Amino acid sequence: MRVVTGSRTLIEAMELGGPFLYFNGILGRGAARRPHRPEKVRAWLDLARHAGVARALRRDIADFARGRRVSDVVRRAARREDGWAHFPGSLRPVGFPADRSDAGRVIVAVARALARPGARAPEIVARWRGSNP
Repeated sequence: MRVVTGSRTLIEAMELGGPFLYFNGILGRGAARRPHRPEKVRAWLDLARHAGVARALRRDIADFARGRRVSDVVRRAARREDGWAHFPGSLRPVGFPADRSDAGRVIVAVARALARPGARAPEIVARWRGSNP
């Protein structure tokens, strides 16, 4: 079981496959309480839904990320109950061009572009963002 705490560890968990729990922090108190950067886990949950991952497992991942039902979710994960026994293998985003499907390769390509003499970061970033599907 992995504990995923942000972008990098979520990407690693997706590449390696196997069970994980996502938690990136909670902000605020009372009615203003909310998860920090929830779009990351929402994107994974959407991908998992399209891949046919069990609803109960997706609910557990979502609740844990919100700091809800923590002990119940951990217990179910440890016992491999309600979808946890069939946690998906590696889930990868779909619809990316072949040269964008591996995050590590994208990072290397951007780093190489930035390392070239005379490279201008705003132009490189704009070019990469503009070429995304």
